[in-house]
Amino acid sequence: MYLKYSDTEFLPGALEGLGRPFMLMGKDGQTHLNEPSWQSLWDRSTRWKRDLSPEPGAHFSYPDAQTIVRFHQHLRGRPQHLLDGSAPSHPDVRFVQ
Repeated sequence: MYLKYSDTEFLPGALEGLGRPFMLMGKDGQTHLNEPSWQSLWDRSTRWKRDLSPEPGAHFSYPDAQTIVRFHQHLRGRPQHLLDGSAPSHPDVRFVQ
């Protein structure tokens, strides 16, 4: 996700935060804990949010499934427990707090 113009200039979303649900899905090791623009977005956003990171070597196909689950949870109002946290059935995805 590109939330910055440069290492010191962030885009408005990162500076203002979001007032709607969102998920961050980075490559291995890229999270809101170590990416300054993501941290800015995370800290300033007021609604439901998740930061997911695949384990090393994991196939990067989980975004499609996560998008469908998020659609059901937020647009249809149907709780989806897959987004509550890490699950033994999906050991390749880590939830970053």
